[in-house]
Amino acid sequence: MRSQIAACRLATRRLEELFDKFGSDTIHGALDQVFDESETKCRNVVSGIPDGVYEAESFHKDDGIDIGNPVRVHAKVTVKGSEMEIDLSGCSGARKAAVNSRTYAGARVAYKALTAPVEPVNEGSFRALNVIIPEGNIMMAEYPAPMCMWSMVVPTVVDTIIKAPAPGMKDNVPAGKFRGGFGMETKVRNFVEGNRICEPPKRGEVCPAWGLWDGNAGHVGEYRMRKPGEDDHTLVETPAISSRRTPKCWSAPAAAGATRWTGT
Repeated sequence: MRSQIAACRLATRRLEELFDKFGSDTIHGALDQVFDESETKCRNVVSGIPDGVYEAESFHKDDGIDIGNPVRVHAKVTVKGSEMEIDLSGCSGARKAAVNSRTYAGARVAYKALTAPVEPVNEGSFRALNVIIPEGNIMMAEYPAPMCMWSMVVPTVVDTIIKAPAPGMKDNVPAGKFRGGFGMETKVRNFVEGNRICEPPKRGEVCPAWGLWDGNAGHVGEYRMRKPGEDDHTLVETPAISSRRTPKCWSAPAAAGATRWTGT
């Protein structure tokens, strides 16, 4: 915490130095130009997507508490000219489990990944984006809905939004990933890792935790495995493989669906 505060104070001093050196008009003019350029880059990408309404959905088997009641993630992406609207109204309502969140982050992360994934982010990046998330949605939960395990659902929201406009972006949309690693599944239930369900393995045996992800037209998705019983964050990278699984494990469909690049 102290290091974060120190970083903020240093940034304040550096910004004051810039204003003293160049003046307020120059600094604000430069910021406006940076924001305008970011907006233009994002708009140019969206303009290349055919106008229309694109939809996709995903499901988590359940939230770890309401067993057997799937958590629905639905994204409706509307493209008109250079503007995009992401509507998450179709997502599940707030849950009793601590998988809720209250954020536009999922929509913004997905939009940024689609339009300018390697560019610095700033407010100009999202000027052409409109996000709709109604109150009471799992992504816009109201107090006192628990939220400490929000990271179970948000990554799936990102994958689902990215999946939606895939028909209009052809080879530019990467494959989705398997959910796992630190979600509610690994905390509440024994080796239920999103879309990969494993029988309790013996210590030292390898159980897939992430699966194939991020495949695209020029790159086979990476594949990772974990040794259960070890640190949850200890991952062993292995070469990309097909749909073979270790004897202790079997696969269910990826959260955001199979793609031509993963084959799973």
